[in-house]
Amino acid sequence: MRDRVFGIENEYGTIVASKGGRFVAPSSYTVLLKNGRNLGICLQTRLWLLNGGCSYVDLGHPEYATPECRRVRDAVAHNKAGEEIIFRIFSRLLKTRRRNQLYKNNAARDAENPEKAASFGCHENYLVFGPLAPSLSMRPFLPLIPFLATRPIIDGAGSWFVPGKGAFALSQRAYFISRKVAQCAQEDSIHTQGGRGILQSEVGHHTGGESGMYRLHLSLGDANILETALFLKLGTTSLMLSMLEDGALPFLLLRDPVCSLHLLSESCDVAAKQLVVRIGKQKTSHAETWSALDVQAHYLEAAERYVGETTFESDESEDEARRVCRLWGEALAALARNDVSWMVGRLDYATKRWLAEREIERAARSCSEGITPDEIRDRIDLQYHALGPNTIQSRLREKWPEKRIVSDADILRATKNPPTDTRAFARGALMQTLMENRPLAEHANIDWDNVTFYTLNTGGILYYPLSNPLLAPAGWHADVLNGVHGTSG
Repeated sequence: MRDRVFGIENEYGTIVASKGGRFVAPSSYTVLLKNGRNLGICLQTRLWLLNGGCSYVDLGHPEYATPECRRVRDAVAHNKAGEEIIFRIFSRLLKTRRRNQLYKNNAARDAENPEKAASFGCHENYLVFGPLAPSLSMRPFLPLIPFLATRPIIDGAGSWFVPGKGAFALSQRAYFISRKVAQCAQEDSIHTQGGRGILQSEVGHHTGGESGMYRLHLSLGDANILETALFLKLGTTSLMLSMLEDGALPFLLLRDPVCSLHLLSESCDVAAKQLVVRIGKQKTSHAETWSALDVQAHYLEAAERYVGETTFESDESEDEARRVCRLWGEALAALARNDVSWMVGRLDYATKRWLAEREIERAARSCSEGITPDEIRDRIDLQYHALGPNTIQSRLREKWPEKRIVSDADILRATKNPPTDTRAFARGALMQTLMENRPLAEHANIDWDNVTFYTLNTGGILYYPLSNPLLAPAGWHADVLNGVHGTSG
């Protein structure tokens, strides 16, 4: 099994003080990137961070993209570090009015028109190899769809925000998915529902033309708060990609996968036999009715067999793959026996629903007046995703430290330190050098797969490619900067 890199982009919801309190996208947020001066260098409207990642504003939403990570645990730490980074950058705005807040979630309901909702993204990116080159048809990746459509049972964030439904849903994002395959990522930003798919074609691969390497971009997932859900989301999907590349992925098809995704999310019944699955290839295939739990268990069984037979690039890769399978198995077993004590603190949707039910019971015992169960659910639905100190998630961390994947120290370290085993290491080292010599940054252009310097006097260009995401070159940025100095005299 080859190592790959992966990462997550999170768009953050914002609420400002207004009548009723609602999500808005104020354009003035762009100037607040300046508040990240101690975290990186702002170039071309993006804040390139010391940790090798990036922060920016997309259609008014603050956004953070993790650096490229080779290990799932590193990706969890850097995703959680993004919450700290975004909060630091935008904390000045939060202090101007008490009701201004930031949220890491996927859905916003208009307080003045509850039947309307908007969705903003949690996008996953995975390096894929060889013949699995993403194309507009995305045909090579169609075997992933049954896995992705049932994945909310382990990574769903849960919500009562689904317009016109009122009931709890496993996934915030599922309601907004309307296609099996969406043809371009730009549609995801422009349209409310029309451009979002279970699979998402993406033209920009960020590999600088590196032969046989491409990026798979997924936008169907929820924004996770809990580290176990994050670990399972990235770890299981990466494992499925390895199996797909090696011809070890079970061949399943879902009848109407978009409807299956909606049905699963809205029913919240992971064990209900409600999904029509076609097993095997055309001439020998047959249809059965399975539950989402059955589908995930089928993939887990194949993954365990694959991990036991394949070879790995390193012992660390093998250990992490086995840990993914072990935790995945624990999650499915807990779901099968409805073990709430295992799920709470590990799976977001189960934790969110448990918190609301406990609060409703407490209000009923105390005979509280003036607050209804629906109001309690709405408050939990939103505050569960709040950033900053003294939040629901900070209390969950304190209550169940044994259910975490990384420590607070790991997260703090990830705010300023890149992974050492991907190209993000070189980018982070360059950011450190530029922060120590900021005037040089005025002549730099940085992207995920390259760095360009425009020399000071001659108008020449120094170009350094970072086309292979798996390489972590050290020291090259010093040569580039020496070239800038030398040319300028």
